[in-house]
Amino acid sequence: MNLSGISFGPTGAQTIDVVLTLIEPVVACIREHPENGRTYLHELVFGDPREPHHHDGLTLSLRLEDGITSILTLDPAQSTRHNHMWRESRILRTPTFRVG
Repeated sequence: MNLSGISFGPTGAQTIDVVLTLIEPVVACIREHPENGRTYLHELVFGDPREPHHHDGLTLSLRLEDGITSILTLDPAQSTRHNHMWRESRILRTPTFRVG
């Protein structure tokens, strides 16, 4: 995900606006089809990781999480402590949801 053109602060984008833009299509889809969204999320959490669609879903969710993490870590207004926590969370989560 290329986020190099984003600038934060008074003259740039606000972090929340960038994150909301990234997740808006997911939220819109779940709002339009709430039962499908519930079923899909349930399968991502509890489904068989060897099933091809499950693998694809996990890959997409990891890409979305990586995008949000990138946005949060690029914002200079975020503290070093928080950036460390996001990176730590990513490191701890990776083995649990390993895809590939």
